[in-house]
Amino acid sequence: MSIRCCVKAIIIKEECLLVTVCEDPVLGLYYELPGGGQEPYETLDDALRRECLEETGCEVEPVRFVALFEEIFTDPDLRARYSDYAHRLYHFFLCDLVREGAAEIAGADNLQTGVKWMPLGDIATAPLHPQALRDSFTDLLAGVSEGFLGTGIVELKEATLA
Repeated sequence: MSIRCCVKAIIIKEECLLVTVCEDPVLGLYYELPGGGQEPYETLDDALRRECLEETGCEVEPVRFVALFEEIFTDPDLRARYSDYAHRLYHFFLCDLVREGAAEIAGADNLQTGVKWMPLGDIATAPLHPQALRDSFTDLLAGVSEGFLGTGIVELKEATLA
């Protein structure tokens, strides 16, 4: 068992947030911020740049750290099958968009079906993962919320982790 360190990019353009569109057989349609797992000896900034390029085709530049969120899955079968994904720390960074992505995505995640610009006004009701980010999004960007979003204990038994 290990704790997976993940980076996620908050990229805003013209009052819209860049999100990856994901589809899970159990959870259905949901959205995530672009990003993913940090490789050994890779800086958080470099991981963020790499993951955004892979998942969206966009080049980004991290501006500032925004929040941290911990996610722990409780199901023993999920822990056994996905030991590297069952306990994760998400590091959220506000990023500048350096170059917009190409039409085709080179390294989409397992459950990722696309990329879209979501209007900021839709975030409060969108199925944005993790929910703690969605619920605190406006305050986090304004810098009026503390940066720790808490720990999400997930008791799903059939979800596919990616």
